[in-house]
Amino acid sequence: MSLSVECPGCGREYRVKDELAGKKIRCKECNTAMMVPSPEQDDDLAELASKPAALPTPSRKKSGSKAGKPAKKRKSSGGMSTGLKWVLGLLGGGLLLGVLCCGGIVLMGWKAVGQLTTGVQVPEGQTFEQFRKEFRTKLIKTGPSEQDYDDEAPPENVTEVQYPSGTLPLKAWVYRPPGVEEPRPALVFFHGGFAFGDGDLETCAPFMDAGYVVMAPMLRGENGNPGNFELFLGEIDDARAACKWIAQQSYVDKTRIYTFGHSIGGGVSAVLSLLDDVPIRHGGSSGGLYDHLTFFGWSAAGMVPFENTPQERSARLLLGNARLMQRPHYGYYGSEDDAFHDTAAALRQENTNGKLTVEEVPGDHFTSFDESLLRYLKIVQGRE
Repeated sequence: MSLSVECPGCGREYRVKDELAGKKIRCKECNTAMMVPSPEQDDDLAELASKPAALPTPSRKKSGSKAGKPAKKRKSSGGMSTGLKWVLGLLGGGLLLGVLCCGGIVLMGWKAVGQLTTGVQVPEGQTFEQFRKEFRTKLIKTGPSEQDYDDEAPPENVTEVQYPSGTLPLKAWVYRPPGVEEPRPALVFFHGGFAFGDGDLETCAPFMDAGYVVMAPMLRGENGNPGNFELFLGEIDDARAACKWIAQQSYVDKTRIYTFGHSIGGGVSAVLSLLDDVPIRHGGSSGGLYDHLTFFGWSAAGMVPFENTPQERSARLLLGNARLMQRPHYGYYGSEDDAFHDTAAALRQENTNGKLTVEEVPGDHFTSFDESLLRYLKIVQGRE
């Protein structure tokens, strides 16, 4: 019997003898060390690849309204298209106990296999920005995000604007505190899922109550925007472009701009901490500390638009690149959000430059959001 191993450095596949299970071997091509999975893990990976996984959904919405704030609507920002509505359930003989929305996978009783959590190492002396500029993604499918959305009108005190990202004209909603003339600090908020809804902006009510400008950008391929859905690559360029746009507005204090995101948006905010030219002090996230294994669940659902190689994944993650962070990031995750516990532990070990704070808060993927945002607001206001 033989086992399958993929080199995390160059992507070369090997078939090795089963007596090497649980041991490390080195790639003959690039000399990268890799862990050989056990036969049970090898079978689990094959089963995972053959079954659908949970697909991202929008951030949870709230109902009700506040004076001077965007009116909260009960209307959802949309679900998945018919072709993407998979049945949620137990997957893979004990490998996956369940699944979470927004792409989170709940791992129970199985430690991530080495080649699934290890990516390409950015060469010494090179920044993540340089690595991304040299990297060229290979999309295996093109087109917009497949998540449905409602074509909604912005509510009171909110304006829909257009910001440029390269050649792409993209939409965003911007909330401005009423009756305030002097420049205000700003939060750029990245929504969960792959489409924006009016409730996403309202989740930032604590920042709006504190007098902050709040910008909620829609990224490429979302909500009718042009561009291809790339899953954490071109979208990161859009996120940076949104930060640059808000920094140019006369009503914003350019020295006090921050980012925060939930779930998929949290992953966007986290990767921004690796880029050189982003006009923000720091960023935060709730439930957005993704690892390489997550992409295998998404691949099984048919929602990964690129060849699922270590190089492609490493260009899209904070994990494996934390030593290259350019500014602080505060990553929060729920005590019941099991998908992120192992990644949080790995990132804590990676945090050699001290720019990353990883903190557990009470709750699951959704109920932990409010506490995460409040803790980040305290950081922003200098109360912690």
